[in-house]
Amino acid sequence: MTWTPLLTGADADRAREAIAGVARALREPDPAWQVGASLANGDAGLAVFYAYLGDIDTAAACIERAIDAAARTPMVASLHHGYAGIAWATEHLVGRVIAAEPGEDLNADIDVALRDALDDNYDLLTGAIGIGVYALERGPVARDLRARVVAQLAALAQRTPHGVSWLTPPALLDPDVAAEFPRGVVNLGLAHGVPGAIALLAACGDEPTARELLDGAVRYLLAQRLPTGGFPDLAGVTHPARLAWCYGDLAIASALVLAGDRAGRAEWTRAGLDLARATIPRAPETTGVRDACLCHGAAGLGLMYARLAPHAPELAAAATRWFREALALRRPDSPVGGFEPVVNAADHVPLGDTSVGLLTGAAGVALALHAAIGSEPPAWDRVLLLSLS
Repeated sequence: MTWTPLLTGADADRAREAIAGVARALREPDPAWQVGASLANGDAGLAVFYAYLGDIDTAAACIERAIDAAARTPMVASLHHGYAGIAWATEHLVGRVIAAEPGEDLNADIDVALRDALDDNYDLLTGAIGIGVYALERGPVARDLRARVVAQLAALAQRTPHGVSWLTPPALLDPDVAAEFPRGVVNLGLAHGVPGAIALLAACGDEPTARELLDGAVRYLLAQRLPTGGFPDLAGVTHPARLAWCYGDLAIASALVLAGDRAGRAEWTRAGLDLARATIPRAPETTGVRDACLCHGAAGLGLMYARLAPHAPELAAAATRWFREALALRRPDSPVGGFEPVVNAADHVPLGDTSVGLLTGAAGVALALHAAIGSEPPAWDRVLLLSLS
């Protein structure tokens, strides 16, 4: 796809200053932040960050620490919080940071372990979809693992008159949500729900089962549209979701456009672009944006609009606006380079690993800004299912 810088001139200068500030702050993190090994919040994500900045020595040190932690510390299998994410970063950095011998496969044992890790958790951050994202990064060598992920999604699927969906069981819900939905609920967020399945299945479209599930999942998702035109975060809820990568209309739009483009379904692409355009005039107070992070902040919105921008110039303008908002949220005196997470307009999250990393921390914001001033698409955003190749 085409990619052009969205921040130029003085905006680009501000972005470079912010990126450099984050890089300095995270090169030697405060021990009190308890930076772990994960892709979302720890050294694996920092390795990706420094690799894209061209700081190969720091990237190498980060990924070595993450790999060492995975070897000696019991971990969950998840993409964003466990050893699958460390393996994803390792795979992504081969040839950039990591030198592998000809014929050497650094992740062969991980493939075997992940085949046995599939369970009733299907989501992107911690479940089967995330394992599928890892398998995609591996390419043809992980075809069997990819097929197992599709088979697991088929086994967990609920087939209804409205299409195909997946239930998040009560044990995997926050306690307050589980109290409201004691039998489980269908999640409509990209991070934890049906849109994530749609994006992954689109990438696995050469599998007949994947094509059948994809068609049903898109039909189900479109059937959940509210009378106001947007989508809720959970099926059956009557109010629209926030605007973010994790939940909301723009993330749903991204999944629909990815699926439409990959599957050759122009009607899905049109539906996604129409939905994305409808988010542009949304009032700021309805978006839930309080900080700059990728997961639920301004940089994440900028990156999603940027990925959709080649389809429509108004989406490029929206991307620029949200990247500028991310820069406006910077506090240069912050010890994490200016981008602390915020719970609401008044209260700040105590500094820790979630302040540092890729998903909710400063490294992710800086990576998005790096993409905004660059001329190459950010291949790292495959881990967010914002691109497939």
